[in-house]
Amino acid sequence: MRLQDCINFQLARAQNTVSLYFKSKLALYDFTPSQYALMNCLWGKDNQTPTQIAQTLCLDTSSISGLLARAEAKGFIQRQFNKEDRRTVIVSLTAKGSSMQEPINSLINDANRAVLEGICEAEMDGMIKCFSMMIENAQKNME
Repeated sequence: MRLQDCINFQLARAQNTVSLYFKSKLALYDFTPSQYALMNCLWGKDNQTPTQIAQTLCLDTSSISGLLARAEAKGFIQRQFNKEDRRTVIVSLTAKGSSMQEPINSLINDANRAVLEGICEAEMDGMIKCFSMMIENAQKNME
């Protein structure tokens, strides 16, 4: 099989290229794509546990720890022990983190438009359906 015919190669190539583009845009706000995912999760629902965030982002909890530490160091979030259960940590947005929502979402919307230029809504819907099927097929065949 030619490398160009391998779906994994094409997906990785697209992912890497798009990720680098988004990374360059987000760097203007000292954000990374991973931090955007974290912040978007909290903008949708503040005051979550690391486990809840990990589930939403499809990451394991060990991957979340470093992400939270870096976001906290930048002043975007704060972590506090749950007053009802001190074993549980609650992740909350700071004022700085909340203030980033509008400019970052505007930037992401512009970047999405740029990357998806020439792709109609029906094609996008088809791609999302194909991606979902590929994920499902890969998971099914891993078992």
